[in-house]
Amino acid sequence: MAYERFPRLAELLDGVVVSGVEKMHKPNADIYELTLRRFGLDAARCLFFDDTAANVEGARAIGMPASRFTDAQSAREELVSLGALPAHRA
Repeated sequence: MAYERFPRLAELLDGVVVSGVEKMHKPNADIYELTLRRFGLDAARCLFFDDTAANVEGARAIGMPASRFTDAQSAREELVSLGALPAHRA
């Protein structure tokens, strides 16, 4: 699990949904819908990144904007284009 490899994640995140714990798996809609309910999120106001095309399509199928992760620079450019990050780093 990511927490074992990256212990600081617990400090950075408000919570997680772990597919193995929930007995749900991407790209099935139920795991995306559970995440939205658990954190009180609107799918249209989220952005889902994943390195697997099927998982990206699964998120899109429930109305969540999604992008295929290929590298950090491309992800940053996507976030800048959506206005979620400033264009220039300070």
